Amino acid sequence: MNILFMRIFTVLLLVAPALHFADATRVTAKRLPAVFFPVKNLEVRLSVVNGRVVAKMNGGAAQDLGAFDRAEMEPATDEVVFADFNFDGTTDVGILEGVGYGGVNLFYRLFLYDKIGHKLVQFKTTIGNPSLLVAKKLLISAQRSGPRWYQTVYRSDGGSLIRVYEAEMLNHPTLWGVTEYDANDKLVGQRVLDGGTLERDPTSKAPPAVHLKAGECSDRIIKGPNTQRPNVEVIDFRDNGESIKVRVAPGGDGVWISAECLAEEQ
Repeated sequence: MNILFMRIFTVLLLVAPALHFADATRVTAKRLPAVFFPVKNLEVRLSVVNGRVVAKMNGGAAQDLGAFDRAEMEPATDEVVFADFNFDGTTDVGILEGVGYGGVNLFYRLFLYDKIGHKLVQFKTTIGNPSLLVAKKLLISAQRSGPRWYQTVYRSDGGSLIRVYEAEMLNHPTLWGVTEYDANDKLVGQRVLDGGTLERDPTSKAPPAVHLKAGECSDRIIKGPNTQRPNVEVIDFRDNGESIKVRVAPGGDGVWISAECLAEEQ
């Protein structure tokens, strides 16, 4: 079992109790030099020449894929990753560009194979700890900063990767804030999902139901005598997850409260 798979396992474990290894294992990792086949019978050899990664296709010219310094990448050994990152039926490649957070974050320059131009085309941004949600044709870039994990999610649209979601862990062990974008990369809305739903279907609009802590937190939501912790839906977030919006009845406007008002045991 390679290091990238174990790192993806760790990311998914923090995201949700239900894991989908069939998707994660579609990303293969190797050390340089390496060989892969974007399409059948087209061999591409990757090697490091004078501190640069060079791709040599059989019958074609060499292509420069950028700088690579193995000493700066330690302790990572997943120097290149392969998968159909844009779900167009070809195999693409990611070149390790940086390592962060003590080896937890691996950042890759993605190169997507262009079937018309017969070349590798660099994606516009680096991808962290890449994994795939194949059923939804989603590429997930994940990274850790401090105690929290963050995700950027891209959807394939005719072979083009379009950012559709940003997700961040909130001040609660199971809840994530999701920011949604349209095809023009315009912000269109925010919502909250539990980790299991985020992993299975980040397109879900179903708000998670949670308990509030008793006392002052519950009194803000439920008026009058209240001997039980009320059950509420979490519908929005702000202030980096420190504040959340909850409602008792579906369709209600909701009330902003501190995320610390949520009980950890649901």
